[in-house]
Amino acid sequence: MRFSAPTLSLLLLWPQLVVALDVGDPVPQIIFRDIDKVEASTATYEGRVRIFSFADKESSDRLMAWINDAGIIVAQKHPDRAVAFINFADVTTVPRMFRGIVEPILRRINQNSQQKLEKTYAEKKIALDPAKTSFHLTPDWDGAYLAIFGIADAKQYKCWIEYDGNVVATLHEGMPNIVDAYVDVFDRLFQTQSVTAPTQP
Repeated sequence: MRFSAPTLSLLLLWPQLVVALDVGDPVPQIIFRDIDKVEASTATYEGRVRIFSFADKESSDRLMAWINDAGIIVAQKHPDRAVAFINFADVTTVPRMFRGIVEPILRRINQNSQQKLEKTYAEKKIALDPAKTSFHLTPDWDGAYLAIFGIADAKQYKCWIEYDGNVVATLHEGMPNIVDAYVDVFDRLFQTQSVTAPTQP
């Protein structure tokens, strides 16, 4: 499923008609061009767990305060699982004339965040394999991506976890025990059968 340009226009004109994606909903195919000019789509990462997040300048700091730690826990518990982090920066309030100024700032922030993440993973002796872990930060200038997920803005961060085409969990700012909730999604998706030792006579 893909939204055409006219459909996106309608979603933006009548936000009251938009309903946020929820657990069980299919995730539409999305084509995006990230801040590093890399073009990709959700289909690029078919078969992976895909984490979609939305945040603005302020809420991104609050999002990053926990999601990297949660990612490390998941990488330790489920090292073979491939994950794609598809992040959208809500920059809808930036006037068009200032986009050329904001874009390199976003690129620098993204580079610094990735360097920090790589350092943190290295300290935990976890290898960040590009074949298994991918990151994208895409600016949402006009709210088109916000509309696809059914939200008006990202003043409070919001996350969707999708697997096998459907939303399996939603996470939002203010949610209690959010790290545990994030890790629990992977535990439920990829339960490992424990081996029980035979009872000694």
